[in-house]
Amino acid sequence: MKRTVAVFAAASLVVVLTATVQLGRASMVDDTVGAKPITKKFLLYVVRPITNKRILPNTEAIPGKISDTLPMVAAPGEYEPASFVIRAKEDIEGLKLEVTDLKADDGHTIRSSNIDIKVVKVWYQDEGRGLQEQPPAQTYNPIVLTYRNKPSKYKKVLVPELLLNDDSLIKVDTEEKHNYVRVSEAGKPKHLLISGDKEGEGMAGSPAIPVTDSPSLLPVDIRQNTNKQFWVTVKVPASAPAGIYTARVEFKTEGESLGALKLQLRVLPFKLAEAYDISSMYYYGPSSKVYGDRVTEQFGKEMKNMYAHGVANPILPGPLGKLEEYLKIRKAAGMNGKAIFYTGVHTGNPTAADKLQSLRDKVKKVVEIAGSQGVEEVYIYGIDEALCLRKRLGHKTPKDPIKRFTSQRPAWEAVHEAGGNVFVAGVRAGHYRDERSPGNIGLMGDIQDLMVCHGYPHGEEAAKWHAKGHKIACYGNPQSGVEQPDTYRRNYGLLLWQNDYDGGMTYIYHWNWGDFCRPTYKQHNMVYPTMDGVIDTIQWEGYREGVDDVKYLNTLLEAIEKAEGSQKKNPTLLEAKQYVKQLKDNDINETKGDLGAIRSKVIDYILARYTDLEGPGTIRPGRRLQWWIRSMSPDVRRRASRPASDEFKKWAAGGPIEWRMLGAHRLALLVAIGRLGNLAQQPQQFLANLRLGVHLQATRRGRPGRIAAQLVLLRRRQITPEPVGHVDIEARAQRAGLADGQARRGIQFARDGRDSQLAKALLTNSTRTEVVRGG
Repeated sequence: MKRTVAVFAAASLVVVLTATVQLGRASMVDDTVGAKPITKKFLLYVVRPITNKRILPNTEAIPGKISDTLPMVAAPGEYEPASFVIRAKEDIEGLKLEVTDLKADDGHTIRSSNIDIKVVKVWYQDEGRGLQEQPPAQTYNPIVLTYRNKPSKYKKVLVPELLLNDDSLIKVDTEEKHNYVRVSEAGKPKHLLISGDKEGEGMAGSPAIPVTDSPSLLPVDIRQNTNKQFWVTVKVPASAPAGIYTARVEFKTEGESLGALKLQLRVLPFKLAEAYDISSMYYYGPSSKVYGDRVTEQFGKEMKNMYAHGVANPILPGPLGKLEEYLKIRKAAGMNGKAIFYTGVHTGNPTAADKLQSLRDKVKKVVEIAGSQGVEEVYIYGIDEALCLRKRLGHKTPKDPIKRFTSQRPAWEAVHEAGGNVFVAGVRAGHYRDERSPGNIGLMGDIQDLMVCHGYPHGEEAAKWHAKGHKIACYGNPQSGVEQPDTYRRNYGLLLWQNDYDGGMTYIYHWNWGDFCRPTYKQHNMVYPTMDGVIDTIQWEGYREGVDDVKYLNTLLEAIEKAEGSQKKNPTLLEAKQYVKQLKDNDINETKGDLGAIRSKVIDYILARYTDLEGPGTIRPGRRLQWWIRSMSPDVRRRASRPASDEFKKWAAGGPIEWRMLGAHRLALLVAIGRLGNLAQQPQQFLANLRLGVHLQATRRGRPGRIAAQLVLLRRRQITPEPVGHVDIEARAQRAGLADGQARRGIQFARDGRDSQLAKALLTNSTRTEVVRGG
């Protein structure tokens, strides 16, 4: 959402400006400015990327807005998603999407290679038992198949999931409800079944399939009256200066241009803090049986993909002989060296002296190799879910799970003696209502260094582990594979922070292809492995946004801490402390909190730390700023004493003008606008009486971001300059009458259309504004 207000700045010069306030909600669909269709052949809807609302080819009520602008907000170094849907009015064959560089008015550029556009593939998966669109405030893990152990009763449903460059890679048969993957045999394409009910039927159940997706987006076909969703991911360079960047996504078919979508990215003036102490995930690694001598190359690609999605230290598999090589690959991918969670060695539950010594020797070797690569801590895995009564794969059902669990104590002590730590999955106290009710904390909490806790996070459980100096991470809420990006964003984002968990470690990065090849569970996939990398999914993108939510929050917490330690108090950051407390105390799922709005609020407060002012309505002495008037509301123009220049005649006719104003120049015009008195002497009255209706744009030599630090906080909002551009002549002429009629009622028009939410807020402030179209 963009808000335009009038602000008075007084130093040695009198300057009046209207700055554009970015409240961080530009990535939210509700704030997308509506526009007429960009072509007669299709409608284009801007939609929320991270949502559990499914958009299928035949969805008629698309949850978005028709628009020609796709807004995004991101910090340097961040990956940010956006999405749009094309609804074809007629058959479209071979639609190509071409994107330009992102450019700012000051000349800075983000290359188009940082913009990734993929098509969202809708295919058949099992619905899953207990599926809910809104994640509940309890353990949520609907990965069990609809009818467990009854393949004939699987409930196949169409779901959007895969993010592809080649839409034809997967063929979907809606009559038979089957998925087919295209492979190459003897140089010829062939489609093989991957939705069979039996393992090994076609390609169902394969850990990787012998296919590769295209390296870039290929043309797509869209049938009349059907939808095709596209996913946009922008990687903002860590060195990108703050500002507004725009690009064009052009739509073309053979010999015809169908219009363009404006991509508008706001780069924030700060970098993000780290997320959790533990940002991990279960991971088996690529199979040498599948990849052969390319297994190390595939491992490196998967490491880069996980790191790009916020997983900084996944569980590390593999034999000791591969450990050093794998650690170097992890490090090259950007992963931190704080700790490794290693499953190449397991504790087991040996009691014999020779076996315990063998375990110590292995752990010492792991610690030695890890230390040579800068790793500070090594964690060794115990017996998985030892308190569980269910039959584990390859194991008999335990008769005494407590005995089995506690029998690990000698082995865990041996790990500690060798310089290692212990981690393993388990349950919180009270999870079971039998003799196992003490949970991991009550039975082995004194010696278990990291608890990978199943189910919904509980702050009380976290407090027990922290009291012992140990850590706790979450898994199984849900496990991977549920095609619900908003669920993962919530449950592995702010929900973990609310309950003081040290991070997430759910199960698992990827399993096999096809939900229907095993009798019990949906396939646990955040990604689908191919022969040269992975195919991302919408749930994987949601997981990354959850990690980013925590990064934004931690950035705010750092700002609050600095504000509290400063002699010069920042009232907005102090106010933010109360907001953070309210956020902490209210479960994100119980309140059904809007994560986009929460992030916007957090961004508002973070931006408050970038003010460096002597007081309201002032600019620091010695700063000589120049301002350009871009537009003026019709009502104000009629009452203003303006010179009859060619420029104003041009403006009266609906054309754009550029009128330079230095210091107190044209002060008479400003006073004539009405009831403002002597602006030079009454800045506070001006701030309280916002009736100006004039839009100005700040310009100065040097980085525009530096100007932001000199602007005031108005009504506890951070005000920053943004290029507005020329007013479109045609649009201005068409809308002049509408603006005249609505301005007096305080209705806000931002850029190309009306923002009803902001209009309601502005009615209270009696602020008049003008329709402005970015040029």
